[in-house]
Amino acid sequence: MSSLFDEAELTDQEQGGRLSEPTIQVAAHRRAKRGRKPLPARLPREDVVHDIPEEQKVCSCGARRVCIRQETREQLEIIPAQIKVIRHIRPKYACKSCEGIDSDQAVKIAPVPPQILPKSIATPGLLAYILVSKFCNAIPFYRQEKLFRRIGIELSRVDFCHWAIEVARRRTR
Repeated sequence: MSSLFDEAELTDQEQGGRLSEPTIQVAAHRRAKRGRKPLPARLPREDVVHDIPEEQKVCSCGARRVCIRQETREQLEIIPAQIKVIRHIRPKYACKSCEGIDSDQAVKIAPVPPQILPKSIATPGLLAYILVSKFCNAIPFYRQEKLFRRIGIELSRVDFCHWAIEVARRRTR
């Protein structure tokens, strides 16, 4: 009589054929290539060539070495928001000889270009940035105020609110 605990010592025949189970062949599968996905081709590229000095391009035998291949590595760069001031300059013109005696308008100046918000410092680009940040990127005005303050520009969230309301009013007209 065999013991329940000495099963490992039993032969295949004593176990009634339990050790010779049929094997199942599993088809090999393909794995996806590991690593980074390539950066989109639509992005502009800036090439920075890191070359060896000219004296190292000459071999010890005196012959000039030729380039046989290049190793290329791509990195993703981001340029943070660039802020600039656009100055609108409108020269004024006057006639020195008659000094406007014969005309109804002594001084001539170009008209003010049309603006989304007249008499405001906000350009269409700034308004678009603020409104997209608020309504698409969920950045509240108080956080945008802090972002601008960090780069040295004092804009109030009250101004943001007034600008958003005025842009909405002009859009519905």
